[in-house]
Amino acid sequence: MHLSSATSVVATDYSSVTAVTDYFVTISSVAVSNSVWCGQEPLVDSDWLVFSELAVAWKQETGLSSSIRRKYASEHYKRILRMGRKAAFLIIRQLQLEGNTPYHWWDALRQLTDHDPVPPEVGGDVRTAARIWIEWARQHAGQLETQ
Repeated sequence: MHLSSATSVVATDYSSVTAVTDYFVTISSVAVSNSVWCGQEPLVDSDWLVFSELAVAWKQETGLSSSIRRKYASEHYKRILRMGRKAAFLIIRQLQLEGNTPYHWWDALRQLTDHDPVPPEVGGDVRTAARIWIEWARQHAGQLETQ
């Protein structure tokens, strides 16, 4: 895959620049992050590209909103969920890429995996929640295989 195919993206304001930058970082980092989290071969495929585009659009659309309801009502978010269980694998990779600034992926992960490894006492600590989900994924890698 060539990153030059994505250069047609044009940023018109700061939030677009951030989204485009996040997109390029995501695409360029995916092979490394995938192999780190579960030791599999690097995976850059059409599912990851679709997911990345939807994730960037979702964040851009809902990033400043404090309404969880609005975040989960987004068509971009719903399209990620419609990707099925393979989306859980992609979300875990995305959480790794987001590092210290994880986005609100918890509900999607719960829906897609039928699990919630994050104890209630974690509350709104998104960094801790992300670390717990990433560790859960390492321990349950077989449950997150792409379909």
